[in-house]
Amino acid sequence: MNEIEFSIIIPVFNQEKYIEKCILSALEQDFKGGYEIIAVNDGSTDKSKEILDNFKDREKLKIFHNENHGVSYSRNFALKMAKGNYIVFLDADDYLDKSALKNIKSINPENTADIILAPFYAVRENKGDTKKFLPLPKKLFNAAHGSDFKNMQNTGGKILEANFELCTKAYRKDFLKENNIKFQPFKIAEDLPFFYNTILNAKKILICKKPVYFYRKGHKKGFTPADINETINAILAADKIVKKYSDYKTIKRLYIKNTGKVLSYWCKKFNNLPNRGIFYTFCLKLFIRNLIDI
Repeated sequence: MNEIEFSIIIPVFNQEKYIEKCILSALEQDFKGGYEIIAVNDGSTDKSKEILDNFKDREKLKIFHNENHGVSYSRNFALKMAKGNYIVFLDADDYLDKSALKNIKSINPENTADIILAPFYAVRENKGDTKKFLPLPKKLFNAAHGSDFKNMQNTGGKILEANFELCTKAYRKDFLKENNIKFQPFKIAEDLPFFYNTILNAKKILICKKPVYFYRKGHKKGFTPADINETINAILAADKIVKKYSDYKTIKRLYIKNTGKVLSYWCKKFNNLPNRGIFYTFCLKLFIRNLIDI
């Protein structure tokens, strides 16, 4: 029997301001079962390496220092060595609720869920407040209870309305392995193809009612012109995954609605870039193609 219930995977790149709190939040879980923490330093050039090494004597924590390859590489690197039944992704500038693992395990005692969705708190540093977000539309979230599994079929595809954020979920490791799901080599918007790959393949999704994650917003550095093509490629990769779904015709309206939200989100992020017109043109072409598809 696998004694390690969870593997917490933390990719780290230049997060000297936040990484200590992040690591401590993982180490100080009140979960009584076994778990491990895998921190992958992705060639940081600030003091992140030194801060991580200060924790090197912690039994649960495994630290790796790599050259810079990007966040997707770091997560895939950690996935290969993860021993937990479930994978929890934690970004180095975020932190976990003290009872995160306990709350996730409490609704999935038999380890039968492919994915567990949970509410999270957005720590909005630019506004100085914290706001709670649900992982699903309120009506669907409130309807979920206990061992009531959700999936594409029994929600009529509405599970696609789950939040895209990678790090507010737990994934059964064997589910990822069985479906050959890993991160595609994008350094930005990499969570989008992963989201669709997991949500479309999952047969059993559980909803945790208690928030488990604190997601920092409003503190990240601006985007660069190179990020536009990277984002376009990630969106197209996600589009390819969805279009291959066996019952795509029944979900295409929901998917097109999702895509509109994604495009709007990135348009706002790229608003000040000199080459933003490239992304606007891409959005228009994708929008027209989706309209024709309907």
